[in-house]
Amino acid sequence: MNDVNYPIHVLITGVSGGSIGEQICKSLLMGRHSYQLVAANTTRDATKVIRADVVDVLPIASSNEYLDALLELARRYEIQFLIPGSESELIKLSKNLDAFSDLNVKVLINAPHVIATCVDKKLTFEFLSQNGFHVPYTVMLESAEDEIDSSVSFPCIVKPALGGGGSAAIFLAQDQDELIFFSRYLIKYGYRPLIQEYIPDAENEYTVGVLHSHQGKLLGTVVLRRQILAGLSNRLRIANQTGRLEMGRMLAVSSGISQGEIVEFEPVRATAEKIAQTIGSVGPLNIQGRWDGSRFVPFEINPRFSGTTPMRALAGFNEPERMIEAWLGTNQDENYEGAHLGICIRGLTEYFIPLDGGKVSSSV
Repeated sequence: MNDVNYPIHVLITGVSGGSIGEQICKSLLMGRHSYQLVAANTTRDATKVIRADVVDVLPIASSNEYLDALLELARRYEIQFLIPGSESELIKLSKNLDAFSDLNVKVLINAPHVIATCVDKKLTFEFLSQNGFHVPYTVMLESAEDEIDSSVSFPCIVKPALGGGGSAAIFLAQDQDELIFFSRYLIKYGYRPLIQEYIPDAENEYTVGVLHSHQGKLLGTVVLRRQILAGLSNRLRIANQTGRLEMGRMLAVSSGISQGEIVEFEPVRATAEKIAQTIGSVGPLNIQGRWDGSRFVPFEINPRFSGTTPMRALAGFNEPERMIEAWLGTNQDENYEGAHLGICIRGLTEYFIPLDGGKVSSSV
C-alpha cells in the first residue's frame, strides 16, 4: 500500500437529514481509513444531525456565488476529495472541473458526458435503445396540445424527463383520462412529461450499483432486489384496475428509500455492467430496472452515489472509499472480498434541534 497522509480530507456537499450527502458521510464513517469529513449544506441547521468533523454553509448550486464559496471551503480545509451530495451540485461540478484542478482537489463524480446523458431521461433511453438494450416503451410530450401516442398501454408511468430518481412528480396512470391529467399537470409546472411503459412486477425490481475508478477499471457491482411494497420504499402503491392480471394485483412505484436483499443474479449484474461499460462510466453509476421474466429492463440510470451507498458499505463494499483508494493508488484489491449477500433494512431516526442553540437530541 502506498504512503498516505492521514487523515484524508474530504468535503461532502448537500448534507442534510436523509440526503445523498448524508449517505456518503455514513459510508466514510464506516471506512477503514481515517478521514476529516467536512459537511456542507445551504443551511447550518441541516448539518447538525450529521456526524462530521466540520460543518459549513454554501449558497445554492444555481447561485453565482456557489463555485467561489466551494473553492474557498476547499482551500480553507485543505480538501483532497470533493463529493457532491445533490444532483444540482453534481451537474454544476461536472461543468466546472477545471476550477478544482489547480487546487489538486479530486472530484469524485462520473464523466461529464455520462452525467449529461443520464440526468436527461430522453437521452438515457436513446442511448440504451441505440446500443441494443431493451427498454420500456417511452414517449415524450413537449406541450399540452401534443397528441398522446395511441400505442401507449395502461398502466403507464408519467414523470419528468429531467431529474434524478425518487422524484416527487411521478404518477401512475391507469386510463386515458388519468394520463392526460397527469401530463398536463407536469407541463403546467414547467416539466416535460415522459410517458413510460409499466414493467411488471413490483417484486422483481432491482437497483444495481456499478462502480468504476477514474481510469475506467471496474471496482465492483452490487445487485439489490428491492422490497418496494413496504411503506418506506414505495412512492405509489395502488390496486390494479386495468384488468391486466399479468401486471399483478398491486401496482407500485419505488421511492428514493431503498431496502431489500443483496443477491447474486448474474443476468441483472451482467446487463448493468455492460450498460456502464458501453456508456463509458468512470465513477459511481446506479441502474434501476425490473426483471420481466426473461431479461433485465432498465428504466433509470443515476450517475452518482445513491441512497443505498451505506447499505453496500455495511455489506462490505464501500463505494466512496474504493474510489478514494483508486485515486491514492493504494492496493485496494488486496484482501478485499466485496459485498456480502444479505438483507438491507431501513428505519427512521428522529432529531430535535433546539432554536436556542441547545444540544441536539435524537431517538437513538
